[in-house]
Amino acid sequence: MSPELLTQIKLSVLLGYGFAFSLLGIGGLASLIAFIIGWEVRRRIKQSHDKLVGAKLAWWCIVVGGLGMVTWPLAFIATTLRLFK
Repeated sequence: MSPELLTQIKLSVLLGYGFAFSLLGIGGLASLIAFIIGWEVRRRIKQSHDKLVGAKLAWWCIVVGGLGMVTWPLAFIATTLRLFK
């Protein structure tokens, strides 16, 4: 097995985890993990001079994970404010 193929397989597995974490729930730790995985995969793709594929799924993880990280604190604050009214 060539080193490029092995690297692509590892990257695809990592993206699979990132996609799963992005779907697990908006907010919380899963969103943070999806964001970090997407960021790392995007970095690896750039370092390979776009020889590796998966940039769209990496962006999915970054965007959905980022939205989840923003949504979670806002929902927490809104719920907390309602409790103290």
